[in-house]
Amino acid sequence: MSREQVVNFSDGDGSYQIGNLLSTPSPSEQVVISGIAGSFPMSENVEVFKKNLFDKVDMITKSRWADTVDDPDVPKDSGLVQHIEKFDSGYFGIHHQYAHFMDPSMRIVLERTMECIFDAGIHPTDLKNSRTGVFAGICKLETKCGIWEEEFFENKSHVLTGYVKTI
Repeated sequence: MSREQVVNFSDGDGSYQIGNLLSTPSPSEQVVISGIAGSFPMSENVEVFKKNLFDKVDMITKSRWADTVDDPDVPKDSGLVQHIEKFDSGYFGIHHQYAHFMDPSMRIVLERTMECIFDAGIHPTDLKNSRTGVFAGICKLETKCGIWEEEFFENKSHVLTGYVKTI
């Protein structure tokens, strides 16, 4: 529904309009995209990634599977994000057992979101009670539940909510 297609279901006072976008700024408000963050192979942050690109650094991890996979269709090398096992669950107020079962990409999204806020020069507490949105994207997920399959069923209290994409 476009902004021009607003439907009024009120008694004439305009209070129940369908189609008004809550996120549409008023003319006096500004929309700013001011922070950036990301996770890239062999690069701790966006600046290191940029430098690696300009310096033509090979960011491919050699022998990803070592010699454990003997299938010619499985690539031996890949671009891997470093330190996915490191996550400060306490900083995010997440119980350590819950964090253990979280998909690594979900932990990375949380970390990069905070990095993005700091990159914008904003202290996170300044966002409390503000009309601020954080938009994050994630692409193809290559981790499998099978990695944690044994523990997945042993400790059911912190599993499912840390693995779904809607955190």
